Amino acid sequence: MRARLLACLFAGLLAAPGFADSREQQVQSDVRELLNATYDGEVDTVLRLSHPVVIDALGGKVEARKTLSEAMGRLKNYSLKIEVFEFPAEPQFVDGDQRSYAVVPTRLVVSAGDKKIDSQNFQVGVKQAGDDAWKYVEGPKFKQYRSEHFSDFPADFDYPEISKLK
Repeated sequence: MRARLLACLFAGLLAAPGFADSREQQVQSDVRELLNATYDGEVDTVLRLSHPVVIDALGGKVEARKTLSEAMGRLKNYSLKIEVFEFPAEPQFVDGDQRSYAVVPTRLVVSAGDKKIDSQNFQVGVKQAGDDAWKYVEGPKFKQYRSEHFSDFPADFDYPEISKLK
């Protein structure tokens, strides 16, 4: 009887909102951290959360650190500030033969003085089988790299919309 009660309680916890699939919360938390770090100039955080394909494309870890530091320095000079950060839709998860993927739509409103940019984009989290951590590639770059580096991701996937309004 006690075992059955515990099993029912455990099943109830799994069915509770937010507990059943913490993947959504994890990837959204990671993407929030990644994008905030990008605008705050936190190079180490961006490198930690970026997929190795991105780092390799920047010339390896040393060159990536240098390139990101310069780019983030320019962002800071513009005094860009995230005013709105939203996830306009739930992440979509895809299990490939070698990896799991999370497509995470985002919406940011970024300001620089009296100018604002409203941007919809997405990040793709990639998790190798057996890994605990997701590593991220910006949406358009992921689409560019898909056939060469992520061939187990469906070629006909319906990606989220990308737009920038000023």
